[in-house]
Amino acid sequence: MRDLILFSIDKNHFAMDLDKIKRIVQAETTTPIAGNAPEIEGVFRFEEKVLKVLSFRKMIGLPPYEKQIDQLFPSLKEGHIEWVEALIDTVDNDVAFTKAISPYECALGKWISSFNAYDDTISKIMEKLFTAHVNFHGQANKIIYEAHECKECAHDMIATDVQPLKEELIGYLDQLHKNKKLIANSLQKFLILDAEEPFAVCIDEIDDIIAIEDERIQTTDMEDDQSFVTIDGIFEHEDTLINLISSIILPKTRRV
Repeated sequence: MRDLILFSIDKNHFAMDLDKIKRIVQAETTTPIAGNAPEIEGVFRFEEKVLKVLSFRKMIGLPPYEKQIDQLFPSLKEGHIEWVEALIDTVDNDVAFTKAISPYECALGKWISSFNAYDDTISKIMEKLFTAHVNFHGQANKIIYEAHECKECAHDMIATDVQPLKEELIGYLDQLHKNKKLIANSLQKFLILDAEEPFAVCIDEIDDIIAIEDERIQTTDMEDDQSFVTIDGIFEHEDTLINLISSIILPKTRRV
């Protein structure tokens, strides 16, 4: 049996032997160091030592994690603009309201529920966003009910209650977007490898820790183009193919 940690980089799935990893810590902002290879994000302090941080995304040619955040927040804003438009359509035309009434069922609500902030600045914004979001969705049933009796009254409620809450939501989402590096740090993790010269690898997400029989692993022998990552097997776990990493090498310092 082998004890493995499973992790993701975008839609790519990997595993490493658990005994090769010294610690898993929350990602944090690194300090760039001149002369490092481009795959090295910078350095950070861990247990009185300064460790280099290797970006797994850069190693396999993916854009920075912040690019996903650049797509996330505009989508969440657009979803709530459409929510208000659908509510107005319901009031005007007596059509069924098909958007989420519960604040926990829309895309933003699901993201809020799954997100843990590890920064005080982000935590304070998230608290305000949560309250505004619950209040925003709470208007739907009241306005739909009012529309049956008085459409003009329902429109007044949208103007005085819903629209300001929508603008408040958008404002908080804009604040989070401006702090996308802190958001990324709250979502990503550092794997600190138990190597002769310890270093950290920045990954997107920890998926699981499992024990697996050796016979389930199909051996292979692959390296990425830069020979930073060696993959010596693949296996299937919960209908997903996982690449088993045998080693990660810290890139050589760039010559200047």
